[in-house]
Amino acid sequence: MKRLELKVTYKCTDHCRHCIYCSTDRQGTFLTTSDVERIIRQTRPTGCVLFTGGEASLAPEVVVHGMGFAKIEQSGQRF
Repeated sequence: MKRLELKVTYKCTDHCRHCIYCSTDRQGTFLTTSDVERIIRQTRPTGCVLFTGGEASLAPEVVVHGMGFAKIEQSGQRF
């Protein structure tokens, strides 16, 4: 799998008329850190992992936990 899109939540603080999440349950549920870990381990994405949803930053601990699985795959000479 080259690209994995994780919808962290459908909850959003904005009220954009054009957005499909505007009409869904604003209370919403969130993926947990264990959900994210399980999904990433099972799918083993080789490209990018996108943290999306309504507003993914409403669950920063989930996003940060998921970022812990990131790997740099290059020579690293410019670091």
